[in-house]
Amino acid sequence: LLPMTDTGSQLILVIDDEPVQLVIAKKLLERLSYKVHCCASGEAGLEFLNTHHADLVILDIIMDPGIDGVTACEQLLETRPDQKVLFSTGFSDKATLTRAAELSKGKCLFKPYSLEQIGTMVQSRLRP
Repeated sequence: LLPMTDTGSQLILVIDDEPVQLVIAKKLLERLSYKVHCCASGEAGLEFLNTHHADLVILDIIMDPGIDGVTACEQLLETRPDQKVLFSTGFSDKATLTRAAELSKGKCLFKPYSLEQIGTMVQSRLRP
C-alpha cells in the first residue's frame, strides 16, 4: 500500500473517546505519512475545527460522555458541508451504520483495523 503523493501535507483529525484507539490510529496514519491530530471527544473535535482545517475527519461512532460521532458529524456538516468524513466503529446498530454511511458518503471502517484497511479507506475518502 503506497501513500498518496501529497500525504505529507494532508492533516487527518481523529476523534475517538478511547485513548488506545487514538494511539493506534495516529501511529498507523503517521506510518502512511499523514499529519495527524487527535481529539478525545466530539466536542473537542468540533472546537479544533473551528480554527483548523482537516483534509479528513475520522470519527468514532459511539462516544461517551458527550456527543456521539453521528451527532458531531451532523453539526460539522452544517458549517462545512464539503468536509470529508470517515466513521470508525467497533459496534453499531444497523440504523446508526446506515445514517453514518449517508453522512460520510461511504462505508465505515471497522475496528480493529489493519494498516492496509485504514490506508485504503483514507485514500478512497481523500480522492477528489
